[in-house]
Amino acid sequence: MVLFTGVIFESLMSVNLRIKSVNLVTTTVSCHESVQPAYTFSKCLKTQMYPAKFGNDFVAEAQSLEPLHVIKTPDKSLRFFAGWAWLDRCRLQNQAEIIVVEHIKFTPEYVRKMGWLYLFSMHAFDLERKSNLSQLTDIIDQIPRDLRGHLLATQSSYSPHVTVQNLTGETRSAIRNQLKSSDKKSSAERISVSVSYT
Repeated sequence: MVLFTGVIFESLMSVNLRIKSVNLVTTTVSCHESVQPAYTFSKCLKTQMYPAKFGNDFVAEAQSLEPLHVIKTPDKSLRFFAGWAWLDRCRLQNQAEIIVVEHIKFTPEYVRKMGWLYLFSMHAFDLERKSNLSQLTDIIDQIPRDLRGHLLATQSSYSPHVTVQNLTGETRSAIRNQLKSSDKKSSAERISVSVSYT
């Protein structure tokens, strides 16, 4: 069974999909170039849970509930643009089979938009408590401005700080305090991803 959130489900209604099992040993699976910045940025975030503590059965079932969203290239390889939460854990635990949702009809803008929507939805609730406001501000700052209004609706603002305030109900001073605390960390610990599209 595959679960989708309401926003994604409505978008998916207008495209053709194929749900299938894919072998990671025999199939080349890599990130779609238009969502590489979102994927790379997601790897820098600190979450409250540690996936390494989950067993193989749990990871396999969790991945089937949150499948990888892919498009197939002419050379039969797959490029993912959403649903990557469990992919690295499956690879590390040598799980050969994963579930994917192959999108048959799509536009480049759809792929790009879904990648950023996935990043935001994936981390909206799992960020480390002591730095969640700071990291949420960083995520919103990384989302291309032309997509912010669409993804965040009425909660969106030109300022990532104000957007976080609108989304969380936290005060400006709480957000500022976490940002200041975050700024004191070494440059090696700070998240710095340059967003560029090819």
